[in-house]
Amino acid sequence: MVNLLDWILCTVVVLWFLQRVLSMKWDPLMHALLLDEIIQVAFHSSATMERLCIWINFIFNLIVFLVLIILA
Repeated sequence: MVNLLDWILCTVVVLWFLQRVLSMKWDPLMHALLLDEIIQVAFHSSATMERLCIWINFIFNLIVFLVLIILA
């Protein structure tokens, strides 16, 4: 159980760090944030991005709920 929580913590920290790095880097050719360029390539519409954000939020809330149940 401890190994699972450690793995979840490591994964969240790595994703957070990756998001911070990508949000600070600029694309020198397009003069835009690198994160914005990656999002435009990966998601062709704002509706797709919105659905992804909703799913990520749901999964994060589910993980927090399960961790709280396990720790209680």
